[in-house]
Amino acid sequence: MTRPTATQWPVHYTAEDIAAIETLAAWKAENSLTNVQIGNRIGTGNSTISQILRGVYVSPTGMLKRLLTSAELPLPEAWRTAQTAAPAPVPAAASMPTPRTPSPPRYGCWQPGEADLTPADAPLRAAILRALRRTTSAEPLAVPELLERLTTPDTKPAQIRAALAALVDAREVMRANVTHKRRTLEVVYLMGRIVGTRPGRRAGAIRIVPSEHAKSVHGGPVA
Repeated sequence: MTRPTATQWPVHYTAEDIAAIETLAAWKAENSLTNVQIGNRIGTGNSTISQILRGVYVSPTGMLKRLLTSAELPLPEAWRTAQTAAPAPVPAAASMPTPRTPSPPRYGCWQPGEADLTPADAPLRAAILRALRRTTSAEPLAVPELLERLTTPDTKPAQIRAALAALVDAREVMRANVTHKRRTLEVVYLMGRIVGTRPGRRAGAIRIVPSEHAKSVHGGPVA
């Protein structure tokens, strides 16, 4: 095969391309290889190898790098320097996080959109529900006693009443007025805690009896 001389190489063949071809040609002659054998090393055809070595291939640099690497021959200095200075590959863009399914609202917790409550009311709302955790329609809690239990220097009765009203509107708490001996008292208990009539007992009104708390009452079934 006749290769171009130094003045015959096409302009798109760089000095490194020409040096690589000279290295490959010497290696090919030394090992008595054919273009077919060389092409098989990188999975390309005989005509491609011939065009590269004759100086008529359109873009020889990439193929020459593969040929030199497959033959374990040194790359030209400029190519080695460029490889060393090449920037690290940019990592693939992080995948979009999977949207989290919102957890169902916990009992007694404020949820966005509740017009009557704000996040600041959530602790007070939870405190009311804790105070009512043992209440039923047969054993409600009087509102005055609830106010007495929860009133602190930082929590005023008006705040407690507002939070309680919001719980009633949210159908988490039931509110009723009980009359006993011409006295009407407001009582509350948790929604759904309605006690049915037990066998051998008749259904009756709620009876108000004094509790150990001052100025407070509990309700109980009438026998």
